[in-house]
Amino acid sequence: MDMNRGQLCNDRITLAAISAFALFCSTIVLLIDPESFERFLGSLHPLLAFLAASFLAFFCYGFFLKRGWLVVIRPVPARLIGVLVGLAVLFAAMAIAVDVITPFPEEMNVAFPVSLFYYPAMAFLAETVFHLVPLVVLLLLLGRMSGDGRWIWPALLLAAMIEPAFQVVIAAPENADLSLRDIWVGFHVLAINLVLVILLNRFGFLVAYSFRVGYYLLWHVAWGFLRIQVLF
Repeated sequence: MDMNRGQLCNDRITLAAISAFALFCSTIVLLIDPESFERFLGSLHPLLAFLAASFLAFFCYGFFLKRGWLVVIRPVPARLIGVLVGLAVLFAAMAIAVDVITPFPEEMNVAFPVSLFYYPAMAFLAETVFHLVPLVVLLLLLGRMSGDGRWIWPALLLAAMIEPAFQVVIAAPENADLSLRDIWVGFHVLAINLVLVILLNRFGFLVAYSFRVGYYLLWHVAWGFLRIQVLF
């Protein structure tokens, strides 16, 4: 599948805009609450992490766009937007229900209003680290980077399993058995990731990123603020 120059230009501009937005959000967080990144980034400087993620995102799409496989931006039918909003609400509602029944740790989320900037930034990092980079690696390992793209779907499905595994590992205490809630988290995050890789393949990075941000705003930001008042 060949791409015209207009599509390539739009893809690069859109990816640059998303990267700039993530860098802007991460900078705001650093100015307000620099310690909030330590949970996932440790001693790595956040700006260095996001600059590296931006470079990796462009590197990955350099492979994808050259072969006409995955795009950054593609029009979404109006009727599908409502479906995606409904899915994000459903996923968030399921997580909230579990949180009410068996509460997650009080300090699970970054506090509001820092969360308004933290989670859009982390959404970019997550999409790059859990999907874009693994896709390139998987396709290279499968030896089909220059082929006809028949390995795209197997690679997408494998990439969808990485974040759930990561979430289960960090959710379970060290040397402790997995609880039913930990197992549920794994399947819940897997379901979200399956939606994300479908969106990534069908409509591009912008739509997948937007879906993740929408879910984060509902679960981590809105409910993250309310749960402190309701559950603790």
